[in-house]
Amino acid sequence: MSGTAGAPEGLCAGRISLSLGGMTVLHDVSLTARRGEVLGLIGPNGAGKSSLLRVLAGLRQPDAGSVVLDDEPLAAMSSRRRATQIAFMPQNGGEPPPMAVHDLVSLGRLPFGGDAADQDAIIRAMEETGTIPLRERPASALSGGELARVLLARALAVEAPYLLADEPIAALDPAHALSVMALFRSLARKGMSVTVVLHDLTLAARFCDRVALLQEGRLAGCGRPEDVMTDAAMRDVYKVDVRRLDGAVVPWNLVSAVSEGTEQTS
Repeated sequence: MSGTAGAPEGLCAGRISLSLGGMTVLHDVSLTARRGEVLGLIGPNGAGKSSLLRVLAGLRQPDAGSVVLDDEPLAAMSSRRRATQIAFMPQNGGEPPPMAVHDLVSLGRLPFGGDAADQDAIIRAMEETGTIPLRERPASALSGGELARVLLARALAVEAPYLLADEPIAALDPAHALSVMALFRSLARKGMSVTVVLHDLTLAARFCDRVALLQEGRLAGCGRPEDVMTDAAMRDVYKVDVRRLDGAVVPWNLVSAVSEGTEQTS
C-alpha cells in the first residue's frame, strides 16, 4: 500500500508511551521501520524493546501516541488486514503444540483464508529457514533452536511486507544465528522491512542498517550502528567497555565503577 503525498512511509511509532503494572516501560518513543532495511532494537534487559515491538505489531495499545502503517492508523485496521501486513515472531512461543512442523508453519497463512498460494509460501518459508527436514516431526519434540527456526518460518510464511521478530536468534547456535541474520539482510534487499530485537551487539553492528538504542523505556539513539553504538553510549547504557575488532563491537569488561563495586562485595 502506498502512502499519500506527505504521509509517513513505513511502520511509524509516534511518541509512544506505555505503562504496565503501574510502571512506565516506554516513554515518548518515536521511530520508523522502513521498507528495504533491517532495524535492530537494542538495549539492556528491561529497556522496553519487546513492549515496543508488540505496540508496533498492534498487539498492545499504547497509553499515548500512535502507530501508522504508511498512511493508515494501525488502530483503524481490521485484525485480519493487520495480520497480512505485519508478521510477528514472539520472543517465547509458549509450549509448542503436538502438531507436525508443516502444520505449525501453515498457521502463518490463516489470515488469507485458504489462498491458492498457501503451499508455495509455506515451502518457501521452510526452505529459507532450513526447516524442510523437520516438516513431519511433531513441534513438541523439537529442540529450542529448532523451534525458534520453525516459529520464524511461520512468520515468514505470511509474506507480509513488515516482519517484527523478538530475539529470533537467542536460542540458535552461531552458524544458524548468522544464517538467520543473513536471511534478514536478503529479505530487506528484496524490499521487506525487518525489525528485530537483538542482544548480540556484534551481529547488530554487522547486519542492521539502523539500530534503535533503548534505555529505561526511552530512545537513547537511532541511526547507523557506527553512529549509535559509540564507546560512550555502550558505557552509559550497558555499563560495559567495548573493543572493536575488525569493525565488530565486542563487550569486553564492566566499566571500572561497576567492576570495583563487584570486587568490593565479592
